[in-house]
Amino acid sequence: MFEISPKAFAAFEGKAESEFIERLGHVLRTAVPSLQSEPQPAFFAQLRLLVEQARSFGLCSERAVGGFAITAALLGVDFVDRFPGARQILLGSETGDRKAELLEAFTLNLFEILER
Repeated sequence: MFEISPKAFAAFEGKAESEFIERLGHVLRTAVPSLQSEPQPAFFAQLRLLVEQARSFGLCSERAVGGFAITAALLGVDFVDRFPGARQILLGSETGDRKAELLEAFTLNLFEILER
């Protein structure tokens, strides 16, 4: 059987993570045009922090982490502290993907209320 050394695995993992951050950055800059003016190194550093934070709440799939990042782009990077409803969702016992669905619904509902 073919074995991958821990060092080689870490290199593959790091490359995949960098590619994900790059894709996520593109999605966010498309979804939230005001982010297009953010300098790339600082923007990517912030995305890495958001990815870590999302994972700390059990959001592991790219879709779930992406949803968390879009919420942060729309509500502010401190949205977990500022919105008790979002915090409650993220601290719940649901799966990561279910938390992402609930967070999306929460955010859409919030914007719907604000538009009234």
